[in-house]
Amino acid sequence: MSDSSWVLDEFSGINFGDKRLNNRFYKLASNFSKNPQAQINQASEDWFDAKGSYRFFENDSTSTEEILRPHYKKTAQRASQYPFILALQDTTVFDYSRHQKTKGVGNIGGKPSAHYGTQGMVMHTTYALSPDGLPLGLLNQDMWVRSSTKTKKEKYDNRLLPIEEKETYKWTYSIDQAVKNTEGKIPMISICDREADIFDFFLEVKDLDSHFIVRSNHNRNVGTRGNVIKLLDKINTVEEFEKTFQIKIPVKSVEKVDKRKKNSYKESLKLRDAKVRIKTCKVTLSSSRKAGQTIKEKINLSFIEVSEINPPEGLHSVCWHILTSLEVSNFEQASLIVNYYSLRWRIENYFKILKSGCSVEKCRLNTGTKLKKYISIFSVIAWRLHWLTYVSRVSPEEPCNKVLTEIEWKTLYIKINKMNITPEKIPSSREVLIWLARLGGFMARKSDGEPGMISIWRGWTRLQDMVSIHNLLK
Repeated sequence: MSDSSWVLDEFSGINFGDKRLNNRFYKLASNFSKNPQAQINQASEDWFDAKGSYRFFENDSTSTEEILRPHYKKTAQRASQYPFILALQDTTVFDYSRHQKTKGVGNIGGKPSAHYGTQGMVMHTTYALSPDGLPLGLLNQDMWVRSSTKTKKEKYDNRLLPIEEKETYKWTYSIDQAVKNTEGKIPMISICDREADIFDFFLEVKDLDSHFIVRSNHNRNVGTRGNVIKLLDKINTVEEFEKTFQIKIPVKSVEKVDKRKKNSYKESLKLRDAKVRIKTCKVTLSSSRKAGQTIKEKINLSFIEVSEINPPEGLHSVCWHILTSLEVSNFEQASLIVNYYSLRWRIENYFKILKSGCSVEKCRLNTGTKLKKYISIFSVIAWRLHWLTYVSRVSPEEPCNKVLTEIEWKTLYIKINKMNITPEKIPSSREVLIWLARLGGFMARKSDGEPGMISIWRGWTRLQDMVSIHNLLK
């Protein structure tokens, strides 16, 4: 087991049709994993190493599909240990507006500055979690470039196109690919935000014998022609459960980064406890009327309203409306579904690691094709860092050699405990993750709670430098 053994294991079986390319990839991914925030030349050992990395991204024989293929297979293997998994879906954009000479990127929306327009790429990801919230890896990932901004007429005409020709098809396509990458053997529950409130998506998940939990975006009609009833009107006629419970909900905060600059703000996502009450009811949804359609498909779902009781002063109260294909007949089932939906924000944390922890938006590769390969490698590294954050919470007593290599945890032990003798008994994963976070600035006081992602990835970077020095000294 070497300090890059997880890279060799995770990408085992990769094949670009040339052994030299395969070896170059392992070297490249290992360098990136040891120093996730470094750029290519900084992560490389020397100029020849950096030159080989640039040539890898330029080579037409390398592709994002082959980079991610072994990881999809490993994700499926990890997922097979559970009775079912949570498949989180979400979209993010990579902003390369400051790199105006980069070719093969497109419009990402937003307001252009006085000096440059907005350009970059869009990525849609399906991310696997265990039922208790442990990140298992990617099930599918796609990146594309949008065309120029559409006019009002083009946006209206877009509504008349079939779902396969719209960008919203990403939800349906991604779950199709996720099922394909797991060979249809792993039951999954798709969890999505309001953008996925699409009838065609609901039908597709049903046809795949899967389930979904989607936050409602439309106040749909659930009545009949003679008795028109809207979703929100129907839920208001239902009595709420007498029981209440607490969940973790996200709160976005904006902080001033540099007082000397006007627009130097940083957005962060934190969790707070919220006491909520629940209402549920059964609903039947119908597809929208289309020209020439005589029979309308219908689907029976459960509808859940989650509303906060006595929110903190100055904060908006939480009110979620959730549609699900899962059976909801009592409070326990409803609260379980709400808890599953509250895990959806872990995919946003994953994107934060990819952008901030791995700094992929700072990459200066000059074409969109090269950037896609670069982001694909870091997508797996970001999952690894995310997994490290939660593995000690889910399995705190697990031996640390399931998390770190022998040289890594021994180097960490020596640094934290300031002694050159390591214990015979292997420490637990929780112990070593606390030590790792302490390297990244976590104080580990009783009131500090669990270490977060930032301290974990900072500690990981410092540890890799220490391991390199340790190996040289040996």
